[in-house]
Amino acid sequence: MLAVRVLQRRVGKIPCAIPCGMGCTMPCIILCTGLTVCGVFLLVSGGFWMGGWFGFPCVGLFVGGCGVVAGGVQGLSLGWRGPWGGAALALGVGEAARWGMTGSPTVLLDGIDPFAVAGAAPSVSCRLYLGEDGTRDGAPSVASLREVLAAVGLAEASGEDCCEADVLDPIGRAGRGRLAPCERGLRVVHQAVLRHFAATGHAPDLDALEPAAATAGRSAADVLAELACEDFLTLDQDGQIRAAYPFSAVLTPHRVRIEGGADVWSMCAIDALGIPAMLAADAEIISSDPVTGEAVTVVSRGGRMAWQPASAVVFVGRRCCAGPAAEVCCDVLNFFTDNASAKAWAHEHPDVSGQIVSQARAQEIGQLSFGPLLR
Repeated sequence: MLAVRVLQRRVGKIPCAIPCGMGCTMPCIILCTGLTVCGVFLLVSGGFWMGGWFGFPCVGLFVGGCGVVAGGVQGLSLGWRGPWGGAALALGVGEAARWGMTGSPTVLLDGIDPFAVAGAAPSVSCRLYLGEDGTRDGAPSVASLREVLAAVGLAEASGEDCCEADVLDPIGRAGRGRLAPCERGLRVVHQAVLRHFAATGHAPDLDALEPAAATAGRSAADVLAELACEDFLTLDQDGQIRAAYPFSAVLTPHRVRIEGGADVWSMCAIDALGIPAMLAADAEIISSDPVTGEAVTVVSRGGRMAWQPASAVVFVGRRCCAGPAAEVCCDVLNFFTDNASAKAWAHEHPDVSGQIVSQARAQEIGQLSFGPLLR
């Protein structure tokens, strides 16, 4: 189970106190109005690809005081694995009508309430849902959620996106993305680290980062420690940079030759595929199949990638534990010469959950994960 990370956005002056940890198995944001109404926005697995992998946004609408928020959160986290369009706060019947809300909680799929009763008037009243056993509850059951998701083509029917989203959580920081916040000098220092890696092939020392950290009135060591805590990079026992995703300061199986830049090591196959997009530069990725030892190369020119061998794939996996991506997944996201080799590797590593992804999918994940970091 993923650790719950709660972030608050205050719209009013008084923060609401909704215990997101109750039944919430994924990170969430509590949106508060300063009144007695709160909305809960789950950043579910894969949520940072908002609108990219799934065609429909999913929105959960809740009104405080119904006593069903925890149940609704639990059901939605189990039934939905795609990106959320956001959370809305219904403060009155007028707002309820605008959002298509016919009671609390309401689930909207592509703007439509799949549980709506024909002729039901807009309402902010507490809503009851019919369960499988005929009883009524304050939130839709997991089974009913999956049923309506399947009806609009969003369910876990194929299993692929659900599984993939789970194993990709460490890469995308559980839906929070890899673009560091602007506050406290985090982004300016993070970007300085990435640019130094790209230009030199190695990590910058603290002195090189002091000017960037000083813009926020902080020391480089202080900013790096916070970046490491949030898994934007990793530090060794002496506080020196060991990795700054997608780059590694130590040797890995994945070498990237940047045109007009340096030769660098990447943390994993996905990270390597994200480097050309992040730098808007041509590059050559040189790796090898961990089973056969055969070379796998990817040449990126003008945004197009050519793979050798043509049958090459990427295995996307993770260990069943919490921690930074460097420990949880980086060494198990590798290139393979073909599906058979990737399957053989997965069979020999039952402690790793994951799946084989196509070249196009692997490229997409890399580009979406790292492309925005220097913009």
